[in-house]
Parts: sequence; C-alpha cells; structure tokens
Amino acid sequence: MYKICPSCGAKNPINEILCVNCMADISFVNVVSKDINNISTNENLIHKEIETQNQNSNINKEKNKMELVLVESKELKIEIINNAIIGRYHLGKEIFEKLPNPNLISREHANIFFKNNKWYIRDLNSTNGTYLLNKNNEMDDKMNEIKLEPYKDYEISTGMILNIAKIVNFYIEI
Repeated sequence: MYKICPSCGAKNPINEILCVNCMADISFVNVVSKDINNISTNENLIHKEIETQNQNSNINKEKNKMELVLVESKELKIEIINNAIIGRYHLGKEIFEKLPNPNLISREHANIFFKNNKWYIRDLNSTNGTYLLNKNNEMDDKMNEIKLEPYKDYEISTGMILNIAKIVNFYIEI
C-alpha cells in the first residue's frame, strides 16, 4: 500500500504527508492498495489516480492560493498554490538572494500548505527561526510575535506577518 503524489507521480509510504520526492502535500491523497507488479493494469490505475487527484486539485486551485507580499516592496510576491517549501534553495530564492546575508535563511526553511480548508505553516527546523507576527486584537496596534517550534503546524491568515530568520518580512494574503 502506498500514496501516489499528484504532482510528480512518485510512490510514497502511507504515513507520509509530504511527497518524499518533491515535497508536495499528499495528506489528502487516497491510499492505493493495488499490486504494482502487474504493470499493464496497475500503470493505468496509477495514471487514473493521479488524474483524479489533479482534477480535484484543479477544482479548488483558486481557493487554495495565497501570496506572501514582501513588506519592504509590495511589488515582490511569492504565490503559493496548495503547498510550497520556502527557502534559499526553494520558493523565494530570487528574493532571498538579494538580501545582505541570505545564508541566514535555511535551504528548506518552512513549509506552507493548505489542509482542511485552512492554511498552515511549519518550520522545517530552520537554523535562524520562523516567526509569525499578529495583532493582539483589532483595536490594538501592538504585534504579538510567536517563534514557530520546528515541525509543528500553525494556522495562518490574512493580516499576519511572516518573518524569516529575523531578516525579511512578508504580509500574508489569503
């Protein structure tokens, strides 16, 4: 038994929530229990499973889209659909490369993903941390800062500010 990644088609263990090959969110993927050794029939099953998952993903693509807007320059944005790894070697690298000290940002710094109709962020044990800043309440301008614990999921919403390694800030827009 395994899960087929809708992004790359890789087989994954059933307990994985991210594809071992491309890091796509596979938490919503159904478990395939057919024997892969029968290539002629199972290859078709695999392709049908991927097609179905991609169709389901495409139906909600607009709903499962968010942006990280650079606070210092609102023209620079990172668009995320369903799932992404943010880091020096992943999404956002073009922005991070222009920073004075990009090495403070980990290669795989954080994972942002859509699950159960909500957006979440997970620090991937980054060296210099991931932080969320949020207003305590609507009447108060003071921001509450939370340092994310590695591998723990935090719900995110519009109006929050994401800080990566204490050197770059993004507005979260869902």
